[in-house]
Amino acid sequence: LNDYEFTCLQDASKLHLIMIWVLASQHKNCLPFDAEWIGRTIHATEPVDLEALERSGFILKINSVANGEQDDSEPLSDGEQDADDRDRDRDRDRDRNKKPAPRSASASPNDDDPVFISLPLIDKTEFDVTERQVSEFESLYPALDVRQVLRNIVGWNQTHPKNRKTRSGVLRHINGWLAREQNRAPTGKTRNSGPALHGDRDYGSGEREFYRNGGNA
Repeated sequence: LNDYEFTCLQDASKLHLIMIWVLASQHKNCLPFDAEWIGRTIHATEPVDLEALERSGFILKINSVANGEQDDSEPLSDGEQDADDRDRDRDRDRDRNKKPAPRSASASPNDDDPVFISLPLIDKTEFDVTERQVSEFESLYPALDVRQVLRNIVGWNQTHPKNRKTRSGVLRHINGWLAREQNRAPTGKTRNSGPALHGDRDYGSGEREFYRNGGNA
């Protein structure tokens, strides 16, 4: 329920997805990519949008091949493979046919843009977050202590190795995490607003001394 891609789905699609997973579990996790058939089978009262579920990465459209010929049907996975799994498969296929592309300047360490922190990836490499990127995140998410949130993200990935991201999906992972933290932050607050001594009120020096002494004048 806390998955960012899942929360972006329409309410009807969320229910359809759960029913599709249940149906797929009864068919060896493979179903025809046929929205009308699936809709009838799960007794949906609204059209089933398989394309939206595929774009979100909750289902995978594949081609079934038998006896050297392509089957007319296009099976559908049960959705256990998320969007980052799709990225990983796509990256692997691309690497088989092409030389590895150089890493972008924004993610490469250099003298002018040192690395602040590195996130472990699913392929056991690391993605470097540079100081320039940290500054960009701080301007996008002013209510956050971005550096601490990035440390939290690294810690989470270290303890959840199976959920680590691909190089092409890691920035979406970081921005999604930061956006959720920004939305949870109190309204009207910014990272540089500074703490107040008592609630959100700004007190004069006499009142600050009063509260510093525990209310004893």
